[in-house]
Amino acid sequence: MAKFKLIRLPISETSDAVKGRLMVFLPQTGWAFICNTLENKRYIIPEGKYPVSTTYSPKFKRNLPLLSNVKNRSGIRVHRGTKPEHSRGCILVNDRLYEDVVNDFISDDPISEMEVTQGSEPTEYHHYGKDY
Repeated sequence: MAKFKLIRLPISETSDAVKGRLMVFLPQTGWAFICNTLENKRYIIPEGKYPVSTTYSPKFKRNLPLLSNVKNRSGIRVHRGTKPEHSRGCILVNDRLYEDVVNDFISDDPISEMEVTQGSEPTEYHHYGKDY
């Protein structure tokens, strides 16, 4: 099972932007940082664990990650965006490369899960695709 973790940073009182970190669990090395994320504070989804799959998005005309079982919500995707107004609940990444990285992990293991949480990054992690 591909495991992802979205860790939201403290939410600002004065901004609609909610920043976060997207991580993936790699069995051989542990947690790996993929990219920074952005969400719209007015539409963020509740913390929890959600099944995630890759499906075709008619809006974006390509396959994108889709979170399922979000209470009272549908169509929650991981897609590109640079401003909170680009999201009505979706998790934004700043580059198509990151959409593709998440898709690749899900394609390798269609039973995937994303945990959305508030807090701090795992104590031990590395950057995906880089040797540090």
